[in-house]
Amino acid sequence: MQAEHEYLVGNKGSKDLVMATSSAVKEHVIFKDAYHELQKEPMRNEVTAKVLSFIAKVEASAKPLGHLSEGNLRHGSLPRRKSAKRLVILAALVYLAIGLVILKKFLPAWKYNPLRVILVWPLLLAYRVLIGKLPAL
Repeated sequence: MQAEHEYLVGNKGSKDLVMATSSAVKEHVIFKDAYHELQKEPMRNEVTAKVLSFIAKVEASAKPLGHLSEGNLRHGSLPRRKSAKRLVILAALVYLAIGLVILKKFLPAWKYNPLRVILVWPLLLAYRVLIGKLPAL
């Protein structure tokens, strides 16, 4: 659906684009004397009617999804994806890198155990904000 006086999206070639889609149900509608926002035009009821009629056409042409049975359903949580494992590893590396930067830039390394600082840096920062000084590690 397009407005006849569309000023943001060009109407040129839009019908060819719609007809080139692989969808079995396609329709190209241009509303006369309308501008960019069709839902705010005086003919908005006609726009809504066209949308509902198109949805009904698509629904009527849809193929059934098949038989749904208890055996086809999986219960429980979805399996973890491999990308989730990568995300956890990346988060752990970022956490350790931030701890290392804090150790090198803001805390004197000779005074604190470096491994402890790298592992518990959020607690050290929270303690410093609340109390005003760092605890002995």
